[in-house]
Amino acid sequence: MKAVKTRLLNAEETKKKLRELGVLINGVSAKREGSFVYFPVSKNIPGFTVVNKVFSKPVRIDFQKELSKILSKKELSEFISSFDTVGDIALIEIPSSLDGKKKKIAELLLKTNKSLRTILRKKSAFLGEYRVKELEFLAGERKTTALYKEAGAVMNVDLSNSYFSSRLAFERLRIAKQLKPGEKILALFAGVGPFPLVFFKQQKKLDIVAIELNPNAVKQLKENVALNKAEKSITVIEGDVNEVLKDYKNWADRVVMPLPHTSKLFLDSVLRAAAKNCIIHYYAFNSFNKNLAPFDEVLSDIKQACARNNKKCKILNKRIARPYSASLVQVVIDFSVL
Repeated sequence: MKAVKTRLLNAEETKKKLRELGVLINGVSAKREGSFVYFPVSKNIPGFTVVNKVFSKPVRIDFQKELSKILSKKELSEFISSFDTVGDIALIEIPSSLDGKKKKIAELLLKTNKSLRTILRKKSAFLGEYRVKELEFLAGERKTTALYKEAGAVMNVDLSNSYFSSRLAFERLRIAKQLKPGEKILALFAGVGPFPLVFFKQQKKLDIVAIELNPNAVKQLKENVALNKAEKSITVIEGDVNEVLKDYKNWADRVVMPLPHTSKLFLDSVLRAAAKNCIIHYYAFNSFNKNLAPFDEVLSDIKQACARNNKKCKILNKRIARPYSASLVQVVIDFSVL
């Protein structure tokens, strides 16, 4: 069976990435050998080390196989069987055509995944300036809060009133491994704190300013900073990024901008807050088709912003963070301000 090989240290982030890509085989337990972990996958994946491995027989009921017993072939083609997890909560997408079977689907997911306690349905995309999803309770314990763990950080998350995505776990650790002692970091659109807290767990000697507009998320962020004993390293500020950054001119050694829908609206303020050789991790959506490379639009936005602010910038890295739709990808551009 095909398997992705990864170091034990990166196992949790790798598992989340494989689940996000929809290639992780459910019902087959991962295998650990020494300092490596092997995850069963359905196909080869660019960017991962794929080897052949023998796995033990499934120890759980397979969700997708069980689905075929309650859904027709047509219904299976309409249903997205992959799902997001936040702690012990699963977030699933069920099309309106399957409303009559939504409870059965949720109960089956709960039955086949013993680590889950609650199944919620995503009823909308992220809404409003606080980027909160409309959720519908389907099965299990009626709640929207979960304890989430990532790369040593622990966070309480209320999905009903705060933005949160486990899908950028790989990105958070990727950046965290680059940090140097003493860096001054602006963690923008900080939410409940995943970026700054993962950074802190990897490198304690940092000066992080975490900025968030949503008062509900700010409350949880402050609680999570205390929960992780990070008060000396992370300062939490509630407010609009463009306004707050007026007080941070030429301050930052590194800036993280995980707001792909509207990130370019904040580029000018970020460039003014950047110190010499500052590294900016810029997330955005880019159209993707045969006539347009996946980075063209975003690179153009960065180039124009640097020109407006009389800054010279150097592209350090560019990658597709995740596919978003058939014609849209979320990308990250790492660039330095010279």
